[in-house]
Amino acid sequence: MPSLGPAEILVILVVALLVFGTKKLKTIGSDLGGAVRGFKKAMEEGESEGTAKPDAESPAPVTVRTIADAPSPSAPSAASATSPPTTSSPPTGSASAIDRASASGSGLPKDPLS
Repeated sequence: MPSLGPAEILVILVVALLVFGTKKLKTIGSDLGGAVRGFKKAMEEGESEGTAKPDAESPAPVTVRTIADAPSPSAPSAASATSPPTTSSPPTGSASAIDRASASGSGLPKDPLS
């Protein structure tokens, strides 16, 4: 791919001037310059923080528990092991769309408008 020479850069600048206008280009240039300055400042602050000594206040130590430290589950009682699990049934008088469809035998819920 050929590199951009001075003539190509000049054409790009003239097209940008025609498209955006002088006021807009001035605003774009100042905004871009401020962004670059802010980025450089943040990079310099980040480098100085990386080499700085750690603060006197260190975070609190974290306690890590392993599976071996966890309490063992209690064995289920004989009554709960033999009884079947209980399920909650829906309140009477409120049939769901699936219940209505199975009652009608069509497999589809009834149209509420009919």
